[in-house]
Amino acid sequence: MANRKIIDLPIVAEMQDVDTLHISQSGTDKRGTFGFLKDQILISTQDLVNQAEDAKVSSEQILTAFSDAYYGEFAVAPVAKPSGGARVEGDLYYKTTATKGLQVYNGTNWVPISTAQAATVLYSNVTSGLAATNVQDAIDELKVAVDTSGGGAYTTASAIVNIGAGGDYATINEALEYYSQRPPKYDISDQGHLYPNTGIQITLHLLSGFVMTEQVIVYGLNLSWIRITGADAETTVDASMMSTSFGFNGAFLMQPDLPIFGVTGGGFLPIIDQTFRVVGDNFRVCGITAGQRSCAIIGVNSGGIYNVGRSGLYAAQGASIFAKNVHIDGMIVARHGSTINLEDSTVVSDEDSPVSISYGSALYATDSNITAPWMAISTLGRCDISGATINGDVSVDSLSQVDASGATISGDIDSYNSAVTLNYGSASNISVSSGGTLAAQGATGTLSQPANTITANGIIFQ
Repeated sequence: MANRKIIDLPIVAEMQDVDTLHISQSGTDKRGTFGFLKDQILISTQDLVNQAEDAKVSSEQILTAFSDAYYGEFAVAPVAKPSGGARVEGDLYYKTTATKGLQVYNGTNWVPISTAQAATVLYSNVTSGLAATNVQDAIDELKVAVDTSGGGAYTTASAIVNIGAGGDYATINEALEYYSQRPPKYDISDQGHLYPNTGIQITLHLLSGFVMTEQVIVYGLNLSWIRITGADAETTVDASMMSTSFGFNGAFLMQPDLPIFGVTGGGFLPIIDQTFRVVGDNFRVCGITAGQRSCAIIGVNSGGIYNVGRSGLYAAQGASIFAKNVHIDGMIVARHGSTINLEDSTVVSDEDSPVSISYGSALYATDSNITAPWMAISTLGRCDISGATINGDVSVDSLSQVDASGATISGDIDSYNSAVTLNYGSASNISVSSGGTLAAQGATGTLSQPANTITANGIIFQ
């Protein structure tokens, strides 16, 4: 085969190891066989791989060595090094509980050291691999390195984190991004409790005057150990800043809507212990939307959703929303095996279909006050509104079940091929149709047919 210049090379499959190549390097012509060059390329590539692996090992050794001197964050004083070795004078850790701050071991006890002091404590960085020359800078540099590597850290103590101007974070999402990388630790030696004790909770406290200009959308993460509270009685939500439509399995719900809080993929929203009021164009705005076996809690101590244009609570595909003792504006919707618990709460809606529970879903709204044109419980839906006040009609159909014992219904109630209990309750008109049953012992209202008489429409027991 004739000698070739590098620009004339054929495809590799056409070349033999004995073929000769002319290569120009730094102005000098060189000659070599294809086999020789191929071997050199393989050797160089392996060298690069070896160097990368050596760098990785070196980085891990540096991090391990420093971690044995600076232990990291702890709620209680460590009794040994992270590696299990004995503590030595000069070791450090950051205390996360009362009297927070850096602690140094003096050979006998842990004693506090201020950040300013830490910045004056010098150390030799020749073998550390760090650029920092004092303890505080080294700690900050290691924190950045840990964050960059994705290793994160564990949250080991409860804390209150202020959100808003002058606070720890400017927005809710910034705080969630930080803490979602640092969850409480599952410690098998503590019988599965959160490490180092049970009840660890981060409280995101919305400072006075904070305006929510974001949406909180969670996919598959459990953030139930984080709680949202507020300094003001209500937190304003700016509708003009909401832009993320929310859907499950590629299909938008409500075609499409913009939830203030949304969760899907088996996730769990932070616990919402604050009231939110929407301002601006709210036509597409929803309160809380949950799908795909996800969960949400609002109102353990207080909370509510005001002035949304669409659904206040929307649960679909096996999702669950717990909303006890809250005020909710907008539609209440549960579909496809979902559950909404709305006990001791107030619902206000003027939409065409304000309360809709269907396809095997359930609503528990005992002792609640619901103002809406009507409630529709259909297709194997289940509903407990015992003791509630319903300012509207209640329609129950398609093999659904409703317990309205002791409920006060300003409109009508109808059982269409379903089972309803209205014992000691009241409604304007009490009716059955298409084989429905309705128990109305002690109830008041006009019956659609004589009591205790079976007809083609069904039977009303009284």
